[in-house]
Amino acid sequence: MRMETVLKVHYYLWFSSLVGILPYVTVFGKEYIVDSATQIGLLYSILPFVSLVVKPLGCALADRLNAHRRVLLCCMSTTLASNSLLLMILFMCPPQTCPDLTFPLYCGLVLLANSAMGVSMSVTDSLAIREVTRNPGSTFASIGLWGTLGWGILAAGVINDKSFAAVPYLIPGLIMFMIVIIMDIIVVWFEREKDQEPEGDLGGDPVAGQQP
Repeated sequence: MRMETVLKVHYYLWFSSLVGILPYVTVFGKEYIVDSATQIGLLYSILPFVSLVVKPLGCALADRLNAHRRVLLCCMSTTLASNSLLLMILFMCPPQTCPDLTFPLYCGLVLLANSAMGVSMSVTDSLAIREVTRNPGSTFASIGLWGTLGWGILAAGVINDKSFAAVPYLIPGLIMFMIVIIMDIIVVWFEREKDQEPEGDLGGDPVAGQQP
């Protein structure tokens, strides 16, 4: 499978997974974790500043180690784990029994998930740009378009608004997120194992070493 095809599948699955949870994290917090919208507002006031620090550090690490694919897999797995642990809050530490602990856990998971997600997006775009540089016939728009399709086609609003007797409100979208992002991680990981290419061929500078 060509790297361009892998990136298209990755963009599609990545955004398909995020649409199940990303637009609803604040609603999830208000529904299950906190009583005050002010607390959610404070959390999302801090979030951009955390991302401002974490994203450059994560991308710099990927460049420094020439390990873009491994950093991507690590951040995708962190995004999966952090968002999935939101379910554990409901069952292991419900707000009505331990309110002093639940909100800090929620804040920590949201900050971790969004930071990892931001690094994943930046590294993904970097890999797509490098692929386009290697193959003049490709365009960044033709690859990134698949992310838009994934976001639009698998929009989770319908299933989140459906009434399932055994599934709490907003949980269907979270479950969809978990299933699809696991599929995405498998695609990215399997292609790495299949190709057995040096990491530099996947994330390194395609023009390094060329003479002007």
